[in-house]
Amino acid sequence: MILHLSQAQDKKGFQYIQDQIENLVTYNEKLLGFIRYPEFTDDEISDTIDSAISKYKDRALESGILSCEEGCYFNEYGDYVDDESFKDDNYCQDEAYTDLHEEYKQAHPKGAEIDQTLELLSWECERKIAEIQDYLDFVEKISNVETLNKQKTS
Repeated sequence: MILHLSQAQDKKGFQYIQDQIENLVTYNEKLLGFIRYPEFTDDEISDTIDSAISKYKDRALESGILSCEEGCYFNEYGDYVDDESFKDDNYCQDEAYTDLHEEYKQAHPKGAEIDQTLELLSWECERKIAEIQDYLDFVEKISNVETLNKQKTS
């Protein structure tokens, strides 16, 4: 039972750290102007796609999203894909966002470095909280089984 209480306290501790990380993310934004998930305008995304469409097609070919036969591009279903439909595709939009986000991080190196550390710490806390919750759930199931077995033998 003591171990069970200790695990519950550990879980609360990791949840507290998680809350403090969120405060630090906000502080990082105020202090260094770094926004974890910046929003880019449709024009910025469109301009990025226009300037990098060849690179995005190459990536899509490498990952199997597109195939190319005699200079024509086809999606995984065999449908013809022209430049305009490719530009509107979620894949292309996501690639543009990723490139813009990378540029943003390069323009804010200290903020990006701090945010990366906070994100890793946050991920580790989430992992620990889930691990502890799994343990607590297991202990509760075992306790319930033991209680039922005692009731059956009484």
